[in-house]
Amino acid sequence: MRVNDRAVPATTGVRPPRPNGWRADLFVAVERLPTAAYHWDDYVAAWGRSGFVWDDVAVAVAMTDVTCDLAGVEIEVGNPDDEGRMDAGHLTMTLLNAFGQWSQYDAFGRLTAYEPGSRLDVWARHNGEDWWLFSGIVAAWDEAADGTVEVEAFDRFADLARPIGTWSPGTRGQLPHERLATILTNTAPTVARRLDVGQVTLHAFDTTASPLEEAQAVAQSDGGYVVVDADGTILYRNRAWTGGRADQTEIRKFSDNVCGTRSMVWDARLATDDDVKATDVTLTNVEDVAARSTVPGRLFAYTRKGDQWMLATEGQTLADAMIRRRSQSYLRVDGFTMHLLDPQQNLWRAGLDLRMGDLVRFLHDQATPTGTARLDLNLVVQAITHRITPEVWELDVSTTRAVGNNIIYRWDGPGMAWDRAPAEWTN
Repeated sequence: MRVNDRAVPATTGVRPPRPNGWRADLFVAVERLPTAAYHWDDYVAAWGRSGFVWDDVAVAVAMTDVTCDLAGVEIEVGNPDDEGRMDAGHLTMTLLNAFGQWSQYDAFGRLTAYEPGSRLDVWARHNGEDWWLFSGIVAAWDEAADGTVEVEAFDRFADLARPIGTWSPGTRGQLPHERLATILTNTAPTVARRLDVGQVTLHAFDTTASPLEEAQAVAQSDGGYVVVDADGTILYRNRAWTGGRADQTEIRKFSDNVCGTRSMVWDARLATDDDVKATDVTLTNVEDVAARSTVPGRLFAYTRKGDQWMLATEGQTLADAMIRRRSQSYLRVDGFTMHLLDPQQNLWRAGLDLRMGDLVRFLHDQATPTGTARLDLNLVVQAITHRITPEVWELDVSTTRAVGNNIIYRWDGPGMAWDRAPAEWTN
């Protein structure tokens, strides 16, 4: 696992054999609620003689590995909107329930072992290393007539999205990481967090927005983003997010058509669009202080109100940074697919290690009127979907627009030389 990741939990339950063709072991663990060792069927009344008491002998809470009865699971994280606000991570899975082991209802129809509110963790073990895929809370536990149970879970964003009335998210002059720490301490004190130091100072005010909306507004006001990491940690990246993550194990290289690339992918969709393009940026903070940056002669306008930075110079710096980033039409990868069960190549570590915010390289050879040109782009991962059954393990990945490139040959040095003296080609 990555540096600073939460340790995977200990589990109970029977482990299934590894399916044919798999090079990793999947773990799906659900929190079992405290239960009584001896039951008197209303789960309330005690049979009140000392030495022999019904109901009050508790079985310890445990994480139960449900993988043996897993028919399939899908995990989806990321999918930001045009403002960079991330959705809550979402998991759905189907459990085989022929013997009723996952539908333990009492006489009132209450779930007595596994239920909404239980923790749910997913990770994979490859070559002795554990790699987090998801950590969240069960939102639905539904028994179907065909002998299966459908489970739905969301990450911690779902908890933060609940309104809490009128509240104060922090104090005047806080930096973004301080404000985010205050929000989390007041609304989700047990949730782990890793927060970059931000650059702007923030206003203080009462709000009726949810803690998640406030956290996202703080991140936007600094040019960054906030997301729940695969291990359940709240992660804030400041505007340096275009450089990738400090904890990523390597900058991985993917391609859809460049032979020899270590990680070949399928169904790549390359796109440029204008929904995040801007050549006239106007930002207004909560006290109606405005900042504006423009590119002369261009027409893509973008206006945002409600930023929380205090100083006009801070807003101007953010607007200038947005113009530099958004004034041109950069390519992005709308999606590509990785098949971990591909027998021709080993994609297991690359697929299991991939995280939101990772910097990756994408290579693509494109036909031109004069031959073939190679794109070698740096992009940041912004959405990941795992689809897993005993027969299939696929990853769908999409990225931000290009944040850099890797040019093989350049003619741009002083004195008409190839990049440096003595004159030569460089890469």
